[in-house]
Amino acid sequence: MTPAEEIEHLYARITALPRDRSTVGESNEEVERAFARLRELQQAEAEQYRDQFEAGLKMPIDAGDRILARAYALRKELEDLLAQDTTLQQSADPRG
Repeated sequence: MTPAEEIEHLYARITALPRDRSTVGESNEEVERAFARLRELQQAEAEQYRDQFEAGLKMPIDAGDRILARAYALRKELEDLLAQDTTLQQSADPRG
């Protein structure tokens, strides 16, 4: 179960427990356990978002453009190598 699914499940459980009057004392303890787990999951989720945000701030503004330019340059190099290899293969082929 993903954290988001578990959070959704906990919300449903917490809202359903007060309706079950047969186990009032037990349901209070269960609600407290569910709230504690919910807080843990939400705290972990918040920390994850904060880490992603901070990582984004550390990245230079033009980093994406530089990465894309490098990818295009590598693609061009590979295409040139492939073209050279094809030319070499054709010139070495006695039928060519």
